[in-house]
Amino acid sequence: RYAKEIVNYLDEGQDVAVLCEGDPFLYGSFIYIFSRLVDSHTVEVVPGVSSLGACAAAAGAPLVSRSQVLTIVPAPLAEDDLEAHIKFSDAVAIMKVGRHLKKVRRVLRRLGLEKGAHYVEHATMNEERVLPLAQVNGNNTPYFSMILVRKGEGEAGKGNADQMVHRVRREKSDGRISQYPNPFTRVNANACMRCAARCRSRTAVGTLPDGDVLPV
Repeated sequence: RYAKEIVNYLDEGQDVAVLCEGDPFLYGSFIYIFSRLVDSHTVEVVPGVSSLGACAAAAGAPLVSRSQVLTIVPAPLAEDDLEAHIKFSDAVAIMKVGRHLKKVRRVLRRLGLEKGAHYVEHATMNEERVLPLAQVNGNNTPYFSMILVRKGEGEAGKGNADQMVHRVRREKSDGRISQYPNPFTRVNANACMRCAARCRSRTAVGTLPDGDVLPV
């Protein structure tokens, strides 16, 4: 549907910007639009701040260092597959946690990794929440949530989960967290408009969660 709408604008000689939260090519829904357009139209993709970097920064937890290997794991995987990926990884970012929290916790507990895991939801948004995974109540979390686990050289970020939860609570009580802008939307929107200004009959990419198409 969206691809057809974009093509209509492009065929009329207009430029189109598709704004995305995060990075368009990291589990982004824009990937499916891109695959339908790239063979027939010029598409310029503007990289965004991914949820990986945003969550790590919010938690004050380095993702990897030196020769460590980072594994990105989608929480909807089968439990056995999830455990296999986590077990043999130096560091893991578990994305799309949502209703899969209970399953993820079982795996991390079996592997002895729950205690040092960081939980982040709605990173950089007004409702951002950061705390140790062990302190998360219930079995359901938002779709925009992530669990970060790091082995070995994780001493560099040791204790940050506890520090961050106190910082976020303090800022919420002060009313300051609601003033945080959303850098995903701001950065990508500005980048897209700059790209659109440089090109003709091209699609510049950045994100909106609802996939709105913006002719420019």
